[in-house]
Amino acid sequence: MHLCFLFLLAIIPESSDTIKVWFAQDSIGLRLVEFFNAAASSIDYCCYNSSRVDVTLALINAHNRGVRVRVITDDSRLNNTWVAYLRSAGITVWSDSASSGRSAYMHNKFAIRDFIDEDPTNDVVWVASYNANQNELSADCALEIPSTALCAAYLAEFNQMWGSAGANPVPESARFHNAKQDRLASHQFLINGYPAYLYFSPQNRVVDTIAAIAGRARSELFFAINSFTYDPLGDTLIALWNRGLTIAGTIDKAGANDPASEYPRLRQWHIPILIDSIPFGNGVLHEKIMLIDSCLIITGSANWSQNANLSNDENTLLLTDPAVTERFRNEILTRYLEASGTYPPAVFEPPVSPPTQKIFSSISRTRSLLKGVYFDAAGRKVVTGKPVSSGVFFKTEKDKPIQLIIVK
Repeated sequence: MHLCFLFLLAIIPESSDTIKVWFAQDSIGLRLVEFFNAAASSIDYCCYNSSRVDVTLALINAHNRGVRVRVITDDSRLNNTWVAYLRSAGITVWSDSASSGRSAYMHNKFAIRDFIDEDPTNDVVWVASYNANQNELSADCALEIPSTALCAAYLAEFNQMWGSAGANPVPESARFHNAKQDRLASHQFLINGYPAYLYFSPQNRVVDTIAAIAGRARSELFFAINSFTYDPLGDTLIALWNRGLTIAGTIDKAGANDPASEYPRLRQWHIPILIDSIPFGNGVLHEKIMLIDSCLIITGSANWSQNANLSNDENTLLLTDPAVTERFRNEILTRYLEASGTYPPAVFEPPVSPPTQKIFSSISRTRSLLKGVYFDAAGRKVVTGKPVSSGVFFKTEKDKPIQLIIVK
């Protein structure tokens, strides 16, 4: 079954234009200013960094006209000028500085607008990868999504880090990083009549979640990513490639040069992964986007790393609205083509030093119980000797190639 049918409802209405999708070329910083300027009752802003002056002024102006403004940032930003300006204006800025896992990042980038009033029609969430920093222009993305249910979910995460639902944080109740719990009754939502899914890290292990969903791809997987160092997700892409799927992507040049990057390993398998060539601003590819089978988009704050999976405060959003997925598909292809890619993606010539050992000794399909040491597509150990749900599993044995098992 095609992945689209695993996510979409049986009867799908026409897509609407209620979701706004912004990229760098859309003056994304000005769109965030407009988002804050439209606030009537509340702004709950969660940002890794936000030094852009007009964004800071928009928050202060909102506060001055009676809007309740709450801000959470990473503890490394508490001495920044923009934080001082907000605090001097009477806006409370909270951080993960009281958390036991201070080596981790509060890496979210989302904002909830006007949820505390009695009007559900103005409830809107802003989310994705954009850091509103002064004099920075990177390849980035953001969405404005009017949804009371989605706002409530993001607010539950915000309040968990804030320690309360009130105007002031409660330090003894505030939870960050590994102290957080899953506060969502459901991770599935209906946006414009299409299913959407929301996950937070570390409680939902968002990169493992991405890997598990990617493992269900049936035809193609495209991406644009700032940093990609998570081996289990790399394993998943290699498995898909060896099953004959079309895989292609663009990675930021700094991310590609990270010693832990998956870039050289994927290239070694001839997968057409390219280093970005962003022609504007800082020349940085900061997006975190994956498109599966042209029908499912995955985005948010999380790079594909161990820290994003197990310790950072992150969010990952999955959307199936065709109008949204088409916008993101165009963005991914733009980044890929400007990096000298071709469409359809061309397979690379064999590398100078090809792999000396096959990763997979065999691919089999079975309904029987798994025996031995297995891992699922997200890299998690599977309890063997018991029935398992359908999916892709890897069997590892010392000094032997990995065996790929598909349970139907």
